[in-house]
Parts: sequence; structure tokens; C-alpha cells
Amino acid sequence: MRARALVAVALAGLLPVAGAAQTKGPRPLAGAATLSVLQNRVERVTAAGEKSRATDGMTVAAGDRIVTSGSGTALVTFLDGSTITIQPSADVVVRRLGGGGQRTGILINAGAVWARVARLASPASPFSLESNTATAAVHDGVIGASYSKGDFGCWTQRGELTVTDGNGRTLLTLQPGQATRVGGKQAPQTQPFFVNAMNLRVEASAGVWPLLEMPTFPLLAGFVKPGIEVNQVYGSITRVNADGTRVIEVPAGYPGPYTIRIQGATAGPYSVTMLGLYRGSEVYRLEFAGTIGRDEWLWTSAQQDFLKADGFGIADYRSAKAEKGVAAKFAPMRGEVPGTILLSPAEVGAAR
Repeated sequence: MRARALVAVALAGLLPVAGAAQTKGPRPLAGAATLSVLQNRVERVTAAGEKSRATDGMTVAAGDRIVTSGSGTALVTFLDGSTITIQPSADVVVRRLGGGGQRTGILINAGAVWARVARLASPASPFSLESNTATAAVHDGVIGASYSKGDFGCWTQRGELTVTDGNGRTLLTLQPGQATRVGGKQAPQTQPFFVNAMNLRVEASAGVWPLLEMPTFPLLAGFVKPGIEVNQVYGSITRVNADGTRVIEVPAGYPGPYTIRIQGATAGPYSVTMLGLYRGSEVYRLEFAGTIGRDEWLWTSAQQDFLKADGFGIADYRSAKAEKGVAAKFAPMRGEVPGTILLSPAEVGAAR
């Protein structure tokens, strides 16, 4: 199954001004599920049918419908720390909010959703992405789903994803890196999940929290103090290894820039490795090492070189292959982290 990638506008390929940031960094979530507008053209329709242009910080209630038009993109952060990134040209309904022994349920009328599902100390019912055709549910992990004209697609990058039909009958269980599609006359089958042939992987030592910002506008994937996972990037992987090292892997079919920031969890030495992977095989490797202070932020920006196609820029971003990658040494960051990161007090407390 060829999963849809998040469509980005053409990139200028310019490196950002050294670490400058214009918007707020990580901040506490208020006492309700909250909508953030990542790219304009987002609307909210309440359960009572009241329609309005969505704005940052808007409260989300059960029954609310969120519609993204054109390139509009929205983020909803729930009280347990789980997030959904609503992709462009999508229409979803917050069917249930977590609490009272139940988890959040999202009904997809059209389009695609990317979700990071927080781990709970006492697992309740699973978090679900639903349609009129099938439902995909997980207790914690990084998952996605799409719906169009009766076809329901779903996939997981972390966590076992249980897929059920409209009658609640289990069809199959997906493992990380797998996808399936439900619809039509054929029984659903497991298939590998991918967005682009080219990926960028960042491996960071245990003493730092890495955070990657995508090109064009600040979709983020990685970790922030005190070790909270952030995953807003369609098709990405974020994980903590047994030795405490942290990994970010994002689709990388465009030149860049991919901005990588690290924050010191402790004072001392750090190491970061960036790997360009084409269909899983290494194309380039960039290695960095140095020292960092506790809570200090350092940054760099990675750019990729692609073969040109027909004189009109790079090949199709889904299949394009980078020939090499370049990045400057990590340097002190000025300003705050861009983008939207709302931290659940419950999740922050559990991480300390």
C-alpha cells in the first residue's frame, strides 16, 4: 500500500537564520483538549452545528468536527498527552474524549490523521482511529489512518494496532512498520508501510533530548524536557532505546533544511549521528560530538543534494534519492523552539 505523504509546497532550500525562533517553545496544556492551527484554513464545527474559523488554543469537545481545506493542517493535544495531526484536506470528528476509563476516539470522514498515543500507567480502553468501514486501535504508540470512498487504510510505526470491522470483529493485528487497507471485496492483508523512499534518521546519545523540525513549516518530531515524546510528522518514528539513546526518523524526500536541535538532559559529552537512508540502505552519514550544559540548547541544519530530473528540480519526492547530506557543527541556539508543543501535566509528572 502506498500511503499518502504529507504534501509540502516547493522548498527554497535556504538554511535558516542561526537558531532564530519566532514562536513559543514547549508550554503546559490547559485543562482541556486543545486545537492548534499549524497551517491556515482550518475550521471547527461544534456538535450543535456552529461553524467557525479555528484559532490557536481553541478548546475541543466531544462531538466537534475539524475540517482542513487545501494545505490546512491542525494539531489536537489531549489531556493524557496524546496528539493527532490532521493532514491537509481532511474531515474528522472527535467522537470521544479520554477519561472515566475510556480513551479518545477519532472518526475520519475523509482524509488522513497521524497520531502519537501516550502510554498510560494504568491502560484503559485503547485509543482509536475510526471510520464507517473499520477501526484501528492501540494502547500506546505512533499510528495513522486514512479514509476515502469506503476504503480505510491504517498503519503503525510503534505499537500493536488492532483492526476491527464495523461489527467489532478483529480482522488482523499490525506490527510496527506494517499497514493494511479495509474495503472492497478482498480480505485485508498486511503490507509494509512507507511514505518516501528517502528517510533521515537522527541518533542521539542518552544525555540529550533531540528534536527535529521539518522543512517549510514547523512540524516536529523528537523529545523535549523532561523526556516527553513529540511526534507530529506523518510517517515518522520516535523511540527510546534500552540504553537511553533516542532515535528520530522522518520521511526526507526534499532537500531541506531539516533543523535538528538538542537540549542537555545532563551536563557532559554528547554525540549525534545523522543517517540518510534510501529504501533502508545508508547513503550518507554525518557524525557530531561535543559537550553540552544541562538545559542548554544547541542546533544545526541538514541539507540534502538530489540528482536533478529533466531540469525541473528533484524527482518525485516519494522516490527521490539524495546523493549526500551536509550540516554544520552544532552551535548555541538563540530564541525559543518554534512550532507547537503542549505538554500534559500528567505526562510530565510521570516522566520526572
